[in-house]
Amino acid sequence: MTQALPETGVRVGAIHGWSVPLGWLAALIAYAAVIHGGVATGIQAMWVTDVAWTVSASIAAYGCFRAAYLADKHLRAAWILFGLAFGTWLVGQLIWDWHELVREHSVPFPSTSDIFFTAFGVISVAALFSLREPQTSRRMTARNIGNLGLIICSLAVAIVSALLEPIAATEHTLGYLSIALAESMSIIVAFVLSVYFLWSHRWGAHTMVLTLIVLSYAVHGAVSLLYIHSLIVSEFGASHHLNIAWIAAMGLQHWASSEQTHLSRASIVIPTEAIFARERRVAHVLVRLRAPALHHEV
Repeated sequence: MTQALPETGVRVGAIHGWSVPLGWLAALIAYAAVIHGGVATGIQAMWVTDVAWTVSASIAAYGCFRAAYLADKHLRAAWILFGLAFGTWLVGQLIWDWHELVREHSVPFPSTSDIFFTAFGVISVAALFSLREPQTSRRMTARNIGNLGLIICSLAVAIVSALLEPIAATEHTLGYLSIALAESMSIIVAFVLSVYFLWSHRWGAHTMVLTLIVLSYAVHGAVSLLYIHSLIVSEFGASHHLNIAWIAAMGLQHWASSEQTHLSRASIVIPTEAIFARERRVAHVLVRLRAPALHHEV
């Protein structure tokens, strides 16, 4: 993704402030106030949630395509795929909106929208493979391998805890459960791959970009798993506390695309030591975030 790092420093994108994350934070606070503060209930809450999901997915997809337009040849393919992934999710969301807002029917599961939600994870995996650059690969240390193993084990425990008992007690068909698991696992696989690529390649100036992508897929994977759990036990609705997390996942991806856009437009020099220190801090944070939300929920 970046060229070999020189001894004196690397060229990195200009740090452009916090307007994008603060904008998303304000949107999340506003959504929480409207939905959980009792401002909107029932059908109103359904409209607010569906519109919020649709707008956030649209912004994330637009941000990815915009980053692709300004990126160099190697990165362009990866960001086009990210744009296609979030665009695919948007298509699924629009089908969801058609059922709930136009036809005024509960969205069936599985439905046509679930094809696009599952495809989102598959295309995301392709985007992550396209994002990496083989010549920047580095040997995984024993510590990184151990940390990755801990993340995978934590996810495995969370998956079993969240789904084993509901699946054993449910009356849903095998086909229903298979589609639900495929939809969730496609996103979780993308998250695990993003962590592996973060630690197995020298990202240099783009460490922040990939970190935000990792966090986006971490949130998306966790909420997808918990959504499947809620779906199996029939507890999902327009005011469900999970709904805000999907907006947050879209916001993180848009933030990543915004960082990539600014990296493509402008550059400054930052010492190589600062880049290495940031990568070490990122690894430390990811280990501390071994799916705590999953354990808390399940």
